[in-house]
Amino acid sequence: MCVCAAAPNKKAAPLLAKHQQFCSIRVAASAQSLAAQTAAPPFADPANSRHHGFNISTTACISYFFVRGLILDNLKQIALLKLEKGTDEIDRWLSSRKAEIETIAYDPTVSTLNWKLVEPQLQREIYRLKEYFILSLTQPDGSLSTL
Repeated sequence: MCVCAAAPNKKAAPLLAKHQQFCSIRVAASAQSLAAQTAAPPFADPANSRHHGFNISTTACISYFFVRGLILDNLKQIALLKLEKGTDEIDRWLSSRKAEIETIAYDPTVSTLNWKLVEPQLQREIYRLKEYFILSLTQPDGSLSTL
């Protein structure tokens, strides 16, 4: 902004008048620019707030669904990992039990299929293994002997 001084002589007076006119236009333009910069934001106007609120609502909904999708995907992955871990644990447990039963079945005493000899052996195995509460001996004809 310019501070115009008084004209020192008569020849400079017209130039000074032009200069002062130019300065006043420039000052007015600066004042308008400053007023525009400090004015209320466009969404403060009730006519614009409806559209601005719609944009915020749309953005919030999109963000919500995006984050929700990420969280659900993460939960699915965690659930699948737990399921795989549980499946592996069950497989290990079953393979251990299968190995125990095979060991009992291939015992020479049990291979005789004589219940009077097998019964004490199966009782000892039930006591030793603690995983089983009943063991039985099935004959080739389908007859069953249990403890």
